[in-house]
Amino acid sequence: PVQICRPRRYLSGYLAPEFSNSSNLGFTTEIPYYFALSPSYDFTFHPLYSPKQGVLWMGDWRQRLAFGDVRGEYTFKFAGIDQDASTLPNDAALTPERRDDLDGWRGSFETKGLFSLSSWWRFGWDVTTESDDTFRRFYKLDNMLQTDRVNTVFLQGLSDRNYFAATLYHFGGLLLRRQFGHFAQTSA
Repeated sequence: PVQICRPRRYLSGYLAPEFSNSSNLGFTTEIPYYFALSPSYDFTFHPLYSPKQGVLWMGDWRQRLAFGDVRGEYTFKFAGIDQDASTLPNDAALTPERRDDLDGWRGSFETKGLFSLSSWWRFGWDVTTESDDTFRRFYKLDNMLQTDRVNTVFLQGLSDRNYFAATLYHFGGLLLRRQFGHFAQTSA
């Protein structure tokens, strides 16, 4: 039998919508659109509409790279909203000053990468930054039980008999703690 090899086609289009309901956000709708830009990179745009909070703009960029012996991939995710602090739920931890801090643009960036620099060396990172410590949990971008943010950048070398590793860490606390009769934000 003769087999015909067809090149892989990447198609852009809408993905399955997601629906959810919560007391903070109300009934939410997310309708992702996938952009097949190239066989080596793509972008997914997936805004989340919430009647209580408005539109949370989100997107995911993914790319695979190859430069000679250097091969790898990275992702970049963003999320942002023009927050109206008056729509936030009433909470003992939200003092009037804290509520004012959360008014305006809030968001986060998350990036991960892993690259093979040669047969012995690899380099990578896992970094998340956010406008405030509560943004990602409020919009359910992180696990509700996550208490710390750990960002890492690393370089590793491994041969038959030798091993080298250098890792940079950045720690950030995500907990509200009780201090002097009121809630205060903790940070590392």
